[in-house]
Amino acid sequence: MLSEEEKKKNKRIIAKRYYEAHKEEIAKKAKERNAAHSEEKKEYDKKYYIANKEKMDEQSKQYNAAHKEERRKYEKEYRAIHKEEKSEYNKEYCKANVEKLQKHRKVYKLKSKYDITVEQYNFLLDKQNGCCNICKRHHTEFTQSLAVDHNHVTGIVRGLLCRQCNQALGTYNDSIDVLLNAIEHLKSNPLNM
Repeated sequence: MLSEEEKKKNKRIIAKRYYEAHKEEIAKKAKERNAAHSEEKKEYDKKYYIANKEKMDEQSKQYNAAHKEERRKYEKEYRAIHKEEKSEYNKEYCKANVEKLQKHRKVYKLKSKYDITVEQYNFLLDKQNGCCNICKRHHTEFTQSLAVDHNHVTGIVRGLLCRQCNQALGTYNDSIDVLLNAIEHLKSNPLNM
């Protein structure tokens, strides 16, 4: 007599053989069923994903790692075949989602380049009364938002500056000595010796 484990193993083998023999028919029926119940399936899939997010993310990572070259080749071929279609879709999406994309770019840039959040940026803006930290002009006077000024060696954020003031500091390589020389130069009047 077979044990419960052996019975389960035999059932799996039989099911696998059946699936291999009827793969196309099963796939066709599944496709028809999914098409007929697409909204229900979307809802089910969404609930399942939420309930099993960590497990599914881990499975996805493992699959992608195991099939890295295969996926890269497929994606390259797919992009080549659908290049114009994808380009047109991207243009339409960008037109329809200008504000959303600007916000996303700002969030990404602040985090990736300066390691600060939008909330921290807004805190600095409030702390500086909405003004450039050097020229004291209000940010509403500019077409672009105030730039994040940071120490290029340490990465520490110093404050928010208008583009002109930020570029001026960059031109002088953030050198206090060079800036002091520039101040002395501005104070001097060589024609009245």
